[in-house]
Formats: sequence, structure tokens, C-alpha cells
Amino acid sequence: MAGYSKTPLVKKLGIKEDYKIALINHPENYFYLLGSLPEGIKVAGNTEYNLNLIHYFTNNLKELEVCCLLFYHGLCPDGIIWIS
Repeated sequence: MAGYSKTPLVKKLGIKEDYKIALINHPENYFYLLGSLPEGIKVAGNTEYNLNLIHYFTNNLKELEVCCLLFYHGLCPDGIIWIS
């Protein structure tokens, strides 16, 4: 299939050992799609601080605009935000 990569989704997203991640509006099969997670992953609430990664799912631009500032304050200095 064109464009197919054998790189695991966890690696593409940058999820690493001992990361604290927040998932917002994620699909029910999210963890199935990710496959095996690195050791020590903690799935945190979206109101926690010092997050290494936030993965936010939306199809609403207004909602995204409101939430972006909140996401920024929850991330650690080298944190990652993925918007899908």
C-alpha cells in the first residue's frame, strides 16, 4: 500500500518510557491502534500539569481554539501536543 510505514504508531507520536500523557476525545480503540506501550506510561487527566504529551481529537475549530491555551499550561517544557 502506498505511503504505508512499518514504524509503530507509538514511535511516530513520540511516546516514550515513563511519559505522562493526556488523551482527550480519543476513539474507543485508541490503545488497540497504538499497540504496545513503553514501560511506565501514565494516562493522566487533562487537568493535570507536567504532561509529556497531549493527544486531542476534535472536529470543532471553536473548541480547539478554547482548549489550546489550557493545553499549553499543562505541558512540561519539552511536551508534545498532537491534534487529530
